Amino acid sequence: MAVTIVSIVPSFNIAAKGIVTAMRKADAIAIKTSDLIVQTIQQYLDAAAVAGVARDQQGTKALGSEIRNCQVMLDAIALGTFEKKTITEYAQGAMRAYFHNVAYTPTLKNDPAYKIPGADGTVKAATSGAVTKTTKAALYKTISKALVQARMLGLTEQAADLLDFCLDNFEGFAEVKEDPAV
Repeated sequence: MAVTIVSIVPSFNIAAKGIVTAMRKADAIAIKTSDLIVQTIQQYLDAAAVAGVARDQQGTKALGSEIRNCQVMLDAIALGTFEKKTITEYAQGAMRAYFHNVAYTPTLKNDPAYKIPGADGTVKAATSGAVTKTTKAALYKTISKALVQARMLGLTEQAADLLDFCLDNFEGFAEVKEDPAV
């Protein structure tokens, strides 16, 4: 005589369909949101061009500052809708798109071909001498100079991250403040 085992575990199929449907809707909303972000930033850049904002270092810096510091974005950061780093990345990409007069894309901030040149219109390579001996104090001074450079380039989030790393990992590290005129 064959024994029939009756399962009392209900099927998960119906519940799974609900999860899959919700995920598909969330993905569709995420795609629409990404498209809206790109479209909105491009419209802002187009409006800036019509308003006569110069496509130079000063103009692009002003646009980047406006994106990072507008009250709506600051409120969104405070509410946790966006991370500050995300808004900084939007601003960096927008600045590059505006300066080079190309369409804004979310990845433009990472493309070295679209870096914004220095104030004199050229990108200068950093130069330094060979290190043959050093001290912790010399290392800390070099890191402090790198922090100043990062801030000058508008990389405030990265400078903050570097400073936090150094304070947490280098015993006795203190940012060396130098006279900016030197």
